[in-house]
Amino acid sequence: MTTVVWRPADPAAQILRAQYTADFGQPYCCVVKLGVTGKEGNEGYLVYSPGRGLVESAQKFLPASAQLFLLAPSTGHSLGLQPWRAAFPSAQIVGSAIAAKRLGGKLSIGAIEQPDAIATILPKHISLHELPPNRFGEVWVRVEMDEAVYWLVCDTLMNLERLEGGFLVKRLMKWYGLGEGLHLHKLFTRGNINLAKAGAWMKERFSGHKRNILIPCHGEIYDRDDFVARIEELIQSQLR
Repeated sequence: MTTVVWRPADPAAQILRAQYTADFGQPYCCVVKLGVTGKEGNEGYLVYSPGRGLVESAQKFLPASAQLFLLAPSTGHSLGLQPWRAAFPSAQIVGSAIAAKRLGGKLSIGAIEQPDAIATILPKHISLHELPPNRFGEVWVRVEMDEAVYWLVCDTLMNLERLEGGFLVKRLMKWYGLGEGLHLHKLFTRGNINLAKAGAWMKERFSGHKRNILIPCHGEIYDRDDFVARIEELIQSQLR
């Protein structure tokens, strides 16, 4: 049995991160501390990409009375929703309209709230951002702290330390435009999205005087001075 380790992704340990095994690869799940939420004064937590096999380890640090928001960040990150909901029956499931439409009929998880529905519940330094319309219904999380702005992203941007898997899996990943380091997933760009508009959308959100730090579901945390320039380079390379 694999031991699950939750590690802080920021100095204040407001974001905890653990890896899990999925059908394709080993993505990360993040738990973001929200502080007190709701009238009952319970501690709130946002779970980004709730993964299979993580519930038991998460229960060791999440209070039984915690108010959880289980965010399916895209249509492809949903297989852990049922076990998480079973362990935390009062949890609210959140996803884009596209994700809700695709997942609602496949999973017995009840209602899926859209990001705007919980916007007023979240603390001011945390916000949800739906990407320009795309077939995967991807949602990002922005967490602003004193030292930096942290971005939790799903499949669009990946920062793989190495390509894992057999020969065919590696060939498939390269076909997707993936490799070692920060990459823009080609499967995303081949969806029904205006890439120029998406690029402008990203640039607008990454602007500002604070340092941007990327926390991807796939790969390692990206914390480098060339962050914004690298994102622009990736977008431009797809537009050529």
